[in-house]
Amino acid sequence: MSNYKRCNDEVNNDVPPLILEKSTELCSLADAKFARVTYDEVESSGPAAAPLGFPAPRGKRIFIILMFQKRHCAVIVIYCTLTLTFSGVIYGTVNRSRIIRGSCRSASSTSKWSSESILLLPDRNEHGYKLGITLRQTLCGYVLKCETVTKASATEKTYVEEDLLMQKNESNLWVQSGECVAIKIDRRQSMKRLHDKNSTVTNPENPWKEVAALQLMKNEHPNVIKLLGAFIDEECLYEVMPYCSGGTLNEYVRHHQNGISETEARHIFVQIILGLYHIHSHGICHHDISADNVMIDGNDLKCVLIDFGMCLRVPHSYPDDSGATDDTTDESMGTTRRLIHSHNHCGKLRYMAPEVYSKKYAFDGLAADIWSAGVVLFNLITGRQPFERPDINDPGFFDLVDETFYWDKEAVNPMMSWGREVSSELVDILMIMLKSDPRVRATLSQIMKHGWLSIH
Repeated sequence: MSNYKRCNDEVNNDVPPLILEKSTELCSLADAKFARVTYDEVESSGPAAAPLGFPAPRGKRIFIILMFQKRHCAVIVIYCTLTLTFSGVIYGTVNRSRIIRGSCRSASSTSKWSSESILLLPDRNEHGYKLGITLRQTLCGYVLKCETVTKASATEKTYVEEDLLMQKNESNLWVQSGECVAIKIDRRQSMKRLHDKNSTVTNPENPWKEVAALQLMKNEHPNVIKLLGAFIDEECLYEVMPYCSGGTLNEYVRHHQNGISETEARHIFVQIILGLYHIHSHGICHHDISADNVMIDGNDLKCVLIDFGMCLRVPHSYPDDSGATDDTTDESMGTTRRLIHSHNHCGKLRYMAPEVYSKKYAFDGLAADIWSAGVVLFNLITGRQPFERPDINDPGFFDLVDETFYWDKEAVNPMMSWGREVSSELVDILMIMLKSDPRVRATLSQIMKHGWLSIH
């Protein structure tokens, strides 16, 4: 432990209840085997292996036609006869769709009817989503903010005589619930190009894999994004997820150029670690942890991990094979995980683990996530990125792996390195997470038990 003094920010008897509750949860979970396993144990469990495949994602096959007009909305009616799995080839019989026109309004009886586009749920033609603004672009498409709607009942079809739009569409009226969701729309043609073997440029991101991973984790954790539904048509893949009103963590940090307080950073970081624990407990490494892939929901800074398009399913040894074979299984056997074959860069350079960037023969997926989470914490505290790329020729990375610049206050004044006073516990947890050698990097268990995350 370094000799940094505890800053005034940390002398706080008024501990927020959520931090106390989450810190207690961390301690109770930290002894899980997968969280305690060291890099040396992973390396000795057997030869490095390719990541496992995910179970085929489950979804609804639909046909969708969107029409945007000034005077009327196109209401997309979807008929579907069965639930099916898809892993490249689509099976199943699907009825043809039809388009009807309608109008929308809020639940208030005094609100005006307006033209909107509505995506209806398969097999539930009385319910759907009003398509709204674009929240962000993605590699294969975009994410829309949408609102759930239901077919207007007879009592809700009230209008004034001048409301001509409603009169013209009286049979197709929809009432907004006020409940928002985010719908991620990925173009299947773009997805196909990412994985075209004949292309000179490929990308490890795969929206199909995101659906499969989220379904495998079963929407069980508050700090991991939930998948409310997955639909496909001939053109796109549609993922329906909860809407997070606070934007990304990266956007939040940009409003705090000099970083946030340690108390606030702890509140956020505890949630990231709990989300990582849940992901890792299912034998999955996220492989793209960054401040852009953490959403904030609500005014209490609830954090949710998103974007699983680059995640990997970690291979594990078979029981009693003594690591002598290349055969692997999943985490359900309770065995030690294996190193993963490395083929290319994956993730954002500013968050990427050095062993992933250098394309070493193999890496420990969970250890790589720990590094990326450490970079997120650094960003929260300082308001800046520690490096542009994890390369020794990068000045920021050189300072990070140097034994003195950030880690020895006798050699470098903290106001010069950190730009502020920081506590000794914070410096220590960052130091053990940001070890360039994964063999000496902290395990998830060590982080969960660390003094900086404990309430004294």
